Amino acid sequence: MDASSFLFNRREVRLYARPDAIRRGSGHYALHITKRLIEFYEDYFKVPYSLPKLDLLAVPKHPYAAMENWGLSIFVEQRILLDPSMSSISYLLDVTMVIVHEICHQWFGDLVTPVWWEDVWLKEGFAHYFEFVGTDYLYPGWNMGAALIRMLANFMGHSVFQRGLQDYLTIHKYGNAARNDLWNAFSEALKRNGKYVNIQEVMDQWTLQKGYPVITILGNATAEKRVTITQQRFIYDISAKTKTFEHRNSRAGYLPQNIPLEMIRYLSEEKDFLPWHAASRALYPLDKLLDRMENYNVFNEYILKQVATTYLKLGWPKNNFNGSLVQASYQHEELRREVIMLVCSFGNKHCHQQASTLISDWISSNRNRYEAKSTSIVPSVSAHAYLGPSKTTCPCHQCYRGVL
Repeated sequence: MDASSFLFNRREVRLYARPDAIRRGSGHYALHITKRLIEFYEDYFKVPYSLPKLDLLAVPKHPYAAMENWGLSIFVEQRILLDPSMSSISYLLDVTMVIVHEICHQWFGDLVTPVWWEDVWLKEGFAHYFEFVGTDYLYPGWNMGAALIRMLANFMGHSVFQRGLQDYLTIHKYGNAARNDLWNAFSEALKRNGKYVNIQEVMDQWTLQKGYPVITILGNATAEKRVTITQQRFIYDISAKTKTFEHRNSRAGYLPQNIPLEMIRYLSEEKDFLPWHAASRALYPLDKLLDRMENYNVFNEYILKQVATTYLKLGWPKNNFNGSLVQASYQHEELRREVIMLVCSFGNKHCHQQASTLISDWISSNRNRYEAKSTSIVPSVSAHAYLGPSKTTCPCHQCYRGVL
């Protein structure tokens, strides 16, 4: 293996990879953001990186996307090597978030280690949370988000939350910690800010209590500006608990199917990625349930009608980003990809023709298999190739399978 390296604050950061990858400069991006991430984490945690070196190792095969070791992080090649001049935004994001995650483990997991496996989330949960925080730092316009820990940070206030993490890492560095050590650090940080909240009591309901809550909000027809809010445990198996039909969800039995299908009429007004992503995840399983029914074409045409306007407006991505990937909008490109996948899956002929043309052009361009994982066109096309192959005759499916 060959290596690229740089010195940073008298510490050496090196990336080891196969010689051809080093010659192509495929590791430059990872080294560049690693330097910025070390600066970010040291400033955020107020705890310096604790070793004289950090090595990043790119290997052809690995059972995981990456694995943190203290001072040596191992990555499968496809999660650390890339060519910024040709990589898609989604591929760039995948690589970025894996690197952000693993560098965070140098603090959460290596510097402070969970006392036992039941608290493994103390390292994995925070590494996952900082996938989004660290990526926001690198690319502020991408608007990333996380769930439980971000909820806690918003509840406490981000500056107090940050001070609590700093105290936790400082107190327990080079040692072990359990969940209550973290909760105590947060409670003390709040107390110093004049707020007396037992964070353990708040968070035990989320970390120790099973299941998800279902929140039902009902308007009051007789009282203006009043609503009734109730909470119950989410149960996926509708037969496990008696419920009235009005409170059924479309997949788990809390709502009738017509309600989410009526909500889909608003999709054409949505400009953000997440609503489209949520709709797609609900529509694909429903499509599989209905595709053998006699009136399936009614459902199919209804969905295509709802997405047609956005599909025509967004169009297809250009074949060359001209090296300007970091300037592009991740949310916009992910929205475009989500819409293309949805339209192709539901049988839009123009989408099939465009996908077939683009993948045929890609095959004739003689790009190698490594580049296939990172080009801007292939992810959209290949994703379609795996969506509903049993009912589509799109040639791109056979084309893509032929080059695997």
